Amino acid sequence: MPAGMSSTGPCDLWISRGSIPGATPNFLGHAEDGFTIRWIREYDRHMNDLAGTKIAYDRSYQGREAVLTGVLTRLDWAVLLAAEPTATFGVDLPGDRGTLVMTESQGAIVWLRFPFAAKFAAVPGLVPGVRFPVCTISEESWRDLKPGAVAVPITLEAQSLFDPTVVSSAGLGWGAWTLCDFDMTALPAAGT
Repeated sequence: MPAGMSSTGPCDLWISRGSIPGATPNFLGHAEDGFTIRWIREYDRHMNDLAGTKIAYDRSYQGREAVLTGVLTRLDWAVLLAAEPTATFGVDLPGDRGTLVMTESQGAIVWLRFPFAAKFAAVPGLVPGVRFPVCTISEESWRDLKPGAVAVPITLEAQSLFDPTVVSSAGLGWGAWTLCDFDMTALPAAGT
């Protein structure tokens, strides 16, 4: 992550159906106030007689995930419904429950693009956006569904994508986990 990463202004949310490299991104919505990204690191507590029975002797790093929250003020309902992990919104058919989101490529690639990053390129640390290769929509709130402007709060959960082709140069094994990067090349130019 770039040192002092920051963004300013609104945020566009783009999403693909299925977390498959090369999947086509579709514009899901626009958040006037941007998104909040909560980075979560997970640790296992390792107990030991030296530390006692309540306080861990040490902690073992287990990886990280992220929770993305925002309010979409302009969105494409068809794209939202197509991002479901099941074929039909509201219906779980045999085999749907228990789907392994990353392993079966049933998550979505999510791009949070900061359209004002190019406008303020002189500001240090601005990034064009953040791409999460495996996400699921965990919650959206539909309210006041009247014609015209709507505000739809949405929460997405990002997990790391496992790449078995990476081999450790230090001889520590193989495989790498990617939670996010800053690759916006799959998206059309801002403003189009």
